[in-house]
Amino acid sequence: MDRLEAMSLVLAVAETGSLAGAARRLRTPVATASRKISDLEAHLHAKLFDRSGRKLAPTDAGGTYVAAAKRILADVGEAERAASGEYTAPTGELIVTAPISSPIGYERFPTGDMWPFVQDESDIAIAVRSRLVVSNVEAACDAARAGVGLTWAFSYHVAASVEAGTLTTVLDDYQPAALPVSLLYGAGRFLPIKLRAFLDFAAPRLRASLAS
Repeated sequence: MDRLEAMSLVLAVAETGSLAGAARRLRTPVATASRKISDLEAHLHAKLFDRSGRKLAPTDAGGTYVAAAKRILADVGEAERAASGEYTAPTGELIVTAPISSPIGYERFPTGDMWPFVQDESDIAIAVRSRLVVSNVEAACDAARAGVGLTWAFSYHVAASVEAGTLTTVLDDYQPAALPVSLLYGAGRFLPIKLRAFLDFAAPRLRASLAS
């Protein structure tokens, strides 16, 4: 029995909820997939799936096996990438995502009618009545530059405009403490060189940019 193939099949059944779905994903006949699941159950002396309606749901034993198989297959994948050179030289595409900032007077922010400040080392919140509600911080800063009114933004959002003289800050003595900015990446036993190269490049530049 090919253990890794069996683990891949069990994981595919668990994720698709059916033998047919797993067979399509792995490009194998349904009859073959069914036989391999039966062979594995016989080998383990345990039932891995129960039928629930039209779907196959893992039993308690099946759920434990699926979790272990997922970890093992992930480790195997990392080992193969390491052997192929991903962890010895920066190669391939690196995808970086970032959230859209939407603090305190912007649409969809849960406390948009309350702005945070600090007075005498205590946090306070001031109720505001917005003249304009927008969906992102860039639009809010554009409105402020156009003279619509005050807006609340992080310092790096307005740094260039303040330096250019198109915006000015107010209530600087009451601004709340700075918030940390973190670079997050998926945990793993191996760290791709391309990711390490990006972290080494981005972290000091981000730190210097925010500090200024």
